[in-house]
Amino acid sequence: ESTFDHGVSSSGEDIYSFEWVLKNFINLVIELDGSDRLPALVFCLDRVECEQLYLKLLSDLEFLEEKKKLEEMGTNTKEMEVERRRLEKKREKQRKKAEK
Repeated sequence: ESTFDHGVSSSGEDIYSFEWVLKNFINLVIELDGSDRLPALVFCLDRVECEQLYLKLLSDLEFLEEKKKLEEMGTNTKEMEVERRRLEKKREKQRKKAEK
């Protein structure tokens, strides 16, 4: 666990910045799920930031789902890794397109 001192994380980041929230939102969702506190409402007053948060969350969840599938299949072959990276790049491209 990291400690917060007046809005600054232990790594020196501003925890009140949108970039920090965007980067760490998936951790909150995982924690809420682990403590059986989902569904939950999230308020974001900026429409563009709300869409960015949604797209990042969707991308992170898809990545975790794909990772879990690979682990369950027990195949971590080079071909599967290439396919995973291809899908990740495709999702990133879609997210950037949606942000425009």
